[in-house]
Amino acid sequence: MSHSHPSAPRILIVGAAYSGLYAALNLFNICDGKPHFPSMMNLTPVRVPEVLPQIKILDERDGIFHTTAIPLVHVHHSVVDHAWISYGDIPALKRKIVQILQGKVIEIDPLQKRAFWRGNKSPAEETRPCASTRQQYIQDAKSHIASIKDSRDNPVVVIGGGAVGTEFAAEIKHYHPEQRVILIHSRSTVLSNEPLPEALKENTLKTLKRDGVEIILEIRLQLSNGDELVAGHTIWATSRHLPRTDFLPPESLNENGFVKVLSTMQFCPTILKSSMHFVVGDIAEWPGIKRVGRALSMGQCAAVNIVKLMATTSSKQSKETEAFELQEYPYKWGMFDGPEVYKNSFGTDLGLSICWGILCLPLPVPAAS
Repeated sequence: MSHSHPSAPRILIVGAAYSGLYAALNLFNICDGKPHFPSMMNLTPVRVPEVLPQIKILDERDGIFHTTAIPLVHVHHSVVDHAWISYGDIPALKRKIVQILQGKVIEIDPLQKRAFWRGNKSPAEETRPCASTRQQYIQDAKSHIASIKDSRDNPVVVIGGGAVGTEFAAEIKHYHPEQRVILIHSRSTVLSNEPLPEALKENTLKTLKRDGVEIILEIRLQLSNGDELVAGHTIWATSRHLPRTDFLPPESLNENGFVKVLSTMQFCPTILKSSMHFVVGDIAEWPGIKRVGRALSMGQCAAVNIVKLMATTSSKQSKETEAFELQEYPYKWGMFDGPEVYKNSFGTDLGLSICWGILCLPLPVPAAS
C-alpha cells in the first residue's frame, strides 16, 4: 500500500473529541487490516483501501478533554493532570498519514469540498472550556480549586440544577465536606430539563440533601423573594448545550443549530454532495442523551462508511454493499445506587480510564504540572 500516492483520498476531521478521535482510530484499524473494534452494529469486514488516505485533524485545542470530568476537575486535583491529553502524547496519532492542526474552522464549502480555518483566535473569542492548550487548562483548573478552598467564610453557590450543576454541588461537598454548598435552581426539582425518570430526579434531590447540600428551588438568581446571598465563590451551570455549527451551510441545520444527519452519519440531502460529508458527536441531531458511548458508536459508523465510500468511488474496485446504519437504541430505565454501582460505571476518575479502554489505547501519563 502507498503512503504518499498523489491521488490518495483526503479526510478532514473537525474536532477530535471522543467521536472524532474514535473515527480516526477506526480508520487506522481498517487501513491496517485489523478486525473491527467491538461494536453494537453488525459490522462485517471492510476491504482495506489500496491507497491509504491522508487524514488531517483540526481542533481548537491541543488535545482531547474528558468533558465528563468537568465538575471533578474543577473541584479536586485527583484527575487534573490526566483529563486533558495532548495529541502529541497519543502514540496512535503518530502516523505518516496523519497531520494535527490547531485552529478554528471558519467555513466549510460542501460543493467544493473545502474547509477554511485560521490558526490563531482573536482575544475577543471565547471557547468552552476557555483553554485551548493543556498548560492553560491546568492553570484554570488549579485556580478554580483554590477559589473553593478560599471560600471558607462564605458558601460556594452553584447556579443551575441540571446534570452539571448537581454533579458540581455533590463533588464539592464530597471533597470539601467542611464547605457550605448551596445549589440554586429555578424549577421545582433538579434535573428538570433532562430526559430522565422522575424517580431518579427525586432520588438525586434526596441524596444531595442527605450529603449536606443546601437546595433552593423555584428561585432564580435574582432571588425574587427578596433574600440576599453572599457567596465566597459562584459556579455557573445554567448554560444550555448549543452546537457550534455556524461554519456549516444553514440548510444543513435544524432550528436549534444541530446538524441534520442520516442513520449512516452522512449529512441529510439538503446540501450538495451530502454523501461525502459525515457528522458525529454532540453537534448531530440525534435522539437521546448526548453521552460518550453514543459518540463512540457514531465515530465508528462514520469511519466504516467512509472506507466503503472510498471503495465505491475508486474506478479500480467493484461496488461495495450498502452503508452501515446506526440504530436508535431505546433506553431501559432502572435505578440502582451504591458504591459498587458508581465504581462499575465511573471507576475512580469519572470514566476516564474506562473511555480510554474502549479506545483500545493506554492512558498516557503526562508529566506532572
